Amino acid sequence: MATPIRILTAVPICDGHDSAINTINLEFIRHGIEVVYLGFHRYVSDIVRAAIQEDVAAIGISSYNGGHIDFFADVVSQLKKKGANDIAVFGGGGGTITHDDARQMKHKGVDEIFFAGTSLTEMAEYVKKHYGKKKKRRMKSKPDLVLARKLTELEEAAGKKAKHRTPNTEHRTSKVIGFTGPGGAGKTTLIDELVLRFLQRNSKTCIAVLSHDPSVIGEGALLGDRATMINSQDDRVFMRSMATRGQAGGLSPATESCLALLAHSGFDYVIIETVGTGQEALPFRYSTSSPQSRKNESRGAN
Repeated sequence: MATPIRILTAVPICDGHDSAINTINLEFIRHGIEVVYLGFHRYVSDIVRAAIQEDVAAIGISSYNGGHIDFFADVVSQLKKKGANDIAVFGGGGGTITHDDARQMKHKGVDEIFFAGTSLTEMAEYVKKHYGKKKKRRMKSKPDLVLARKLTELEEAAGKKAKHRTPNTEHRTSKVIGFTGPGGAGKTTLIDELVLRFLQRNSKTCIAVLSHDPSVIGEGALLGDRATMINSQDDRVFMRSMATRGQAGGLSPATESCLALLAHSGFDYVIIETVGTGQEALPFRYSTSSPQSRKNESRGAN
């Protein structure tokens, strides 16, 4: 099975116009694209951090409030500074972004600007054509980039059902906490509050979050937990969104190997959240249990 294209979409700070990006997200999903949605009112640093951790091929920004020339350019600049210049940037803003603006933005490194009247299908086909092929990856990278790429390799191996060596869970260094429960119970909100408490309690605490959203084989997914996790927008938090890609049980085929990697990557805590719909408890307990972890780490959200 081919690995789905992964992109991140977001709306800039001081811009609450999200109806357009929500509609576009749904069209991308229909075309088999996995969309990590960051939400609106997002700073450049939030967008860049998320794009790197999610190891996306591109960032799509919807801007309707002005200031787009500088904002888009800053995203491109920050990606380069972080060594992630292989992540492309595209976007649009209805009638807010003029053709003259678009020329300046492309000169500053933006891939494409979609104008009012562009069909949803045209946008989706552009993403599939330009971001479906793997670019040359960064050789010397910062820790988040390296970890993100390793997680992608594990997901790709799981999709091909290839064997991939993972660390022994009996010797992991992180405390693993699992959250499961029905959709709408408040798992994501609770995790975000827990992350805030951990960060406030110790200025050196580092946390990894592994969240899941449902998808079927050959189709896209909306990975939207980041949109509601306000407190987790922090440099000490590494978050990775995963689609189930057809697997039942509330987890991804690569969850076990990705969890093992994160638990051996120096984080104090690794938090894992199931999709919340149609899940089974057994595979989740298996992923979180180990001789060094509490037997009842898997919690049901109330």
